[in-house]
Amino acid sequence: MKRLSVIFVLTLLLLGCKSERNTRHEVTLVGYIPEVDASMPFMRLPYRVELDGNVMAVMDLVSDSMHYHFLTYPNLSYLYSAGKRGQGPKEIILSTPFHLKNNKAYFLDGARSKLYTYLYLQDKPITYAGEWNLNKTKTTLDFIVVNDSNVVIQDFNGKNRLIRITKQGEEGLFSIPKVKGTVSLNAELAYNWRSFMTYNPELEEVAMATQFGDVIEIYNLNNGDSSCFVGNQGAPKENDGQIEGFCDIKWVGENIYTLFSGRLRADLIRKSEAGKKEPMGGNIIKVFDRGGNVLEEYELDTYINGFTVDELNNRLIGVTANLDTPILFFDMP
Repeated sequence: MKRLSVIFVLTLLLLGCKSERNTRHEVTLVGYIPEVDASMPFMRLPYRVELDGNVMAVMDLVSDSMHYHFLTYPNLSYLYSAGKRGQGPKEIILSTPFHLKNNKAYFLDGARSKLYTYLYLQDKPITYAGEWNLNKTKTTLDFIVVNDSNVVIQDFNGKNRLIRITKQGEEGLFSIPKVKGTVSLNAELAYNWRSFMTYNPELEEVAMATQFGDVIEIYNLNNGDSSCFVGNQGAPKENDGQIEGFCDIKWVGENIYTLFSGRLRADLIRKSEAGKKEPMGGNIIKVFDRGGNVLEEYELDTYINGFTVDELNNRLIGVTANLDTPILFFDMP
């Protein structure tokens, strides 16, 4: 990483954030297409993938029917689908990233802030287990599940960075870092700082990665400690210089894996208007420790929309809308 200017470092100190430190080893990973069950439904925009033991699920962001498709792992035999698109009972208007945890699937309708829980096993059909109206007045685009009665979402009103929702009520958690020139915390600023989220239950920590900037944040739900790390492409900007930042984030052990693009949004818009189709997603996997150090950086030969990690086989599993086949495997060294 190039050295940051003195002015930029001072700005980071004012923000309460630290500059990202670079100790990484850069490696190129070549993806390969696994054999997938031919009966798996067609996906219009494969967007997220999650792994829970011998069950894997893939999310179709803009499905005409079902949003979430379940497969066995690692042989990728199709099991069943869930999360029907629609406005009726148990249906989803706005699909969001989802979570698998101990044979439970959590799907959030971001338009209605309604959380659905399903139970799944390889040898039994997926079954509906209940729903929770988090807050009818709030729209959210990502969430983490602490447990069945404790959920954390982002606050798009700008008052708080996160909101913890329990059966007893709501609690605002810390604030958006104030960038130089920011007059007030509002919905527009909150949208610019929208982030993807992941949770480490052993550490009781939430990690966030900004969609329109180069910022990683870590917040401890137990003691309220927070850390903020800004990379060399800076914090989210309103217009000029705004980047397509992080696309996905996962806790893997004690390290944080992220998918990063880094391309200027203005360039992508200009190329799109000129009829040049650019690949969706990102092609850089950055692995952080909890101190903001980049331990590894993997450059993928294909842009992907989302990923998960098979720790046992040291394999990165990606989903992409840029190929006819939605699932890619990348073996890590």
